[in-house]
Amino acid sequence: MMFLLFYTIANLAWVWVYRRGQPYDIDESGYLSFSLVFHNALGSDGIAGWAESILSPTIFAPLTTAASSLPYLLFGPAATTGLIVPVLFGTQVAYFSYLIGDRLGGQRCAWIAIILVAGTPVLISYSRSYNFAIGAAAMFVAAVYFLLASEGMTISRHAFGFGIFFGLTALSRTVMLAFLPSLVIAAVVVIVSRGTSRIAVRNAIVAGLAALIVALPWYARNGRAVFEYLTSFGYGDRSVEYGRENDFLSWGAWRETLNYVVYSLGLPFALVSFAAVALAAAYVFTACRRHGPRSGMAIIARSPVLPIVLLVIYVVILLTTSRNKGSGFLAPVAPVLMVLVAWAFTRPAVWRLKFLPLAAAGIAAVNFAVAVSPSSPLGTPRYVNLPGYGDASLIDGRGTIQAYEAADDPQLQDTGQPLSKAEGEAWVAMNAYVAQLLRDQGGAGAVSAFAFRHRLLNANSVQLQQLLHGDDRLPVDMITPRVTGDTVAGYLNWLQAGVSQRACNLLTSPGDRNEFTPVVAAQRMERAAVAAGFVAAESFELPDGRIVTLWKRAEFCPVGP
Repeated sequence: MMFLLFYTIANLAWVWVYRRGQPYDIDESGYLSFSLVFHNALGSDGIAGWAESILSPTIFAPLTTAASSLPYLLFGPAATTGLIVPVLFGTQVAYFSYLIGDRLGGQRCAWIAIILVAGTPVLISYSRSYNFAIGAAAMFVAAVYFLLASEGMTISRHAFGFGIFFGLTALSRTVMLAFLPSLVIAAVVVIVSRGTSRIAVRNAIVAGLAALIVALPWYARNGRAVFEYLTSFGYGDRSVEYGRENDFLSWGAWRETLNYVVYSLGLPFALVSFAAVALAAAYVFTACRRHGPRSGMAIIARSPVLPIVLLVIYVVILLTTSRNKGSGFLAPVAPVLMVLVAWAFTRPAVWRLKFLPLAAAGIAAVNFAVAVSPSSPLGTPRYVNLPGYGDASLIDGRGTIQAYEAADDPQLQDTGQPLSKAEGEAWVAMNAYVAQLLRDQGGAGAVSAFAFRHRLLNANSVQLQQLLHGDDRLPVDMITPRVTGDTVAGYLNWLQAGVSQRACNLLTSPGDRNEFTPVVAAQRMERAAVAAGFVAAESFELPDGRIVTLWKRAEFCPVGP
């Protein structure tokens, strides 16, 4: 299909122009490092070593990183090569959205659906970012398609496909474990609404076994750690880092979810989505009024739209119950939401008006057009202030990386422009310099502790450069201020426990530009460093003017400088 080819080439071109030779965010750097480790294992130990590396203990789902380790065989181990996989996942999202739209409302619905998906801000951004969000969306929307295509689990090959993609959804991002019950609920509704038959039950069991075969090998080794991670960051003590505590039924909780939806979709698409939900509700009311409550609900229960509605409702409730509405958490359900919009806007009564479907397609086209260049005037973020709500995003042509770079940099916020190509290259060079410096100062195997959390120079970004230059990853540790507190005693405890108790190198840096909050109190950290036996060795300046000091603790350094 020419549309998909154009969409893929456009995203690949954007990656080539705006990501090649440029910095990656802290999460991207960590995930890309995993993909390079898997690639190295494949090269040195073959398929068995590759598989063992993928199954090694971690809390990060392996689908994207494992898939990205393969293109390196063709194009070489470059960070930009890793971004091929998210781009292709984005194309997969658009393709399966088209297929779902076709099942729900025919070709007219399918084309509106694929146009809306291609112009959805959260999906555009994460198709160009090395994050797990778009991979999760690709597997989730494929699972939804195969569920609907299985005709109530009566078509074996589609039921099997549902099971495979159900398992791949679990492997795409660990937070998707919380999304999977929505697929189970939708599957039960689809089966029951069509009359539970022996073949449907048999195929459902086969689908469940297929999902287990796909996902169980990895979760058998990592499930306990993943469970502890998700409960802590989703609902436990670490979730406070990502939002305020609000009761699920409170307006505050739903206000945060509304903000998140508007942030992810942009105000125009959020309004379009709300209109579609209203039309779906009107459809239910009309069916009940025309056929009576019982017959009307029976018609709705058999409609392929019902599973889509249930999925959207489930995810909205899920996001509302957690304080941690992380990066791209709306991405998996955004495609099915856009399909719902397409279905609502292509209903005969609405289609005759023409205004709504054309307006939605026009918004999608504008969203994609402004995302062509984050540095052009068209791509500059624009907001509208709504009474009683505040600022809401109208358009934003930046990718996730440009928004990330500007988050704690007042200069970029003032200009509304991303880092220049030269500035980005300077950050990449600085990370390569620090990677080599730590190896030279401590030797292979020396532990390095980062006592600050800079957005563009941190433990993950330095490790990525080590791997890209053909070295093994040196062991590192990075401070977590919410855990240590901001006291000398807390910092000293960090330096004398865990990985950092064996640190040869320690990096400190005062200042808050480009720093994640809460910011480490540099003077107190330096006092803790002295108390832990570190001696200041040298200092150097970062491209943003901040000064980094390298401290050494000789007793833990395999080699001298």
